[in-house]
Amino acid sequence: MKKISLNGLWQGRCSEKPELSFQGNVPGSVLGDLIQAGYTESDIFYRANAETVQPFEHYGWVYTKQFYLDGENFHYILYFERLDTYCDVYVNNHLAGSCKNGFVPHQFDIGSLLLPGENTIEVYFYSPIKKVMGKKPRMGAFTTERLYTRRMQCTYGWDWTMRFVTCGICGDVDLLDHSGEAQVENVYIYTKNADEESAQLGLEVRFENLRGEVLRFEIYDRENHLVKAFERYCDECFVKLRVELEHPRLWYPSGYGEPHLYTLKIKRVDSSELYKGQFGVRTVKLMQLRDEPGSGDFEKCMELKKSSFSRQYDNNTEFSGFILKVNGIKIMCKGANWVPCEPFQNGGTKEKITDILELAKEAGVNMLRVWGGGVCETEHFYDE
Repeated sequence: MKKISLNGLWQGRCSEKPELSFQGNVPGSVLGDLIQAGYTESDIFYRANAETVQPFEHYGWVYTKQFYLDGENFHYILYFERLDTYCDVYVNNHLAGSCKNGFVPHQFDIGSLLLPGENTIEVYFYSPIKKVMGKKPRMGAFTTERLYTRRMQCTYGWDWTMRFVTCGICGDVDLLDHSGEAQVENVYIYTKNADEESAQLGLEVRFENLRGEVLRFEIYDRENHLVKAFERYCDECFVKLRVELEHPRLWYPSGYGEPHLYTLKIKRVDSSELYKGQFGVRTVKLMQLRDEPGSGDFEKCMELKKSSFSRQYDNNTEFSGFILKVNGIKIMCKGANWVPCEPFQNGGTKEKITDILELAKEAGVNMLRVWGGGVCETEHFYDE
């Protein structure tokens, strides 16, 4: 798919205070740009400095970008990986769409709004505080505002961070060519069953604008050796296939074996590539077997019930284990809780994500829980 990146420098300004203008970074955030422009303390994490930036949460902000296009009859989708959060998007002074969910991508068909030569995108952000002002209070929350807004919850203040309510274009921005050529919209590949002899894989592919043609599917190992190839005639938007992989190299968690990854490629017969992505072959089984009365596990649970805390809440008379098996092997789960790298969404955290994950591996961690008070983590996080 042809793609034009609109990342980089945008022009930012405050709606209520035009004198607050700056060069914005995309991906990034208003708070990060204000720090970069010198409108606030450079170290907002030091002592009470966080309080100095809190007045900015009550303002609206505008981000503007100019770009050029050659030709005419444009067929482009404007794609935002993530917008935080309440905003309207204008292209050449025409409303292209709006956002009120900071957790999911947004895309707008803007082909009819584009012009040959210079074009302008403006994103008008509204204060997330003012947007929910007057909503019914809720008991048992750090603050009421966060409960009504689909954005990073911890920015409203939590046990590990101060209050950093902000907004901005915190993901990639791209123009995607929507000219009618066949494209792969989504690929889902999964292991049905596997052993040392063979693996049965399920492959589900959703296409866009596919009009019927022979496609070639190729699977490569980590050393880039072709281990499987076949061709299929595909003429529907959704294709579901069964793939047999002989003598598979299985994926294992850290500490139990190699995390081997295969590469899947989908090509046209002329060898032009429609898709390329990685996957692992492994089976996962979660067992919650009942503890037999009189067993060591059962007696341990009964002992824990007698504690002063458990006596108030634990009315269980039956107990069960929690065992995770990968490729038939019981795994000792050594986990950690993953909170966002920054207490507000900001650009340039890929290196930080990599560093922290490498430290976690060195510490013996083999499982991470992505904390619900943060965000849906990036593709980079899961690739790492």
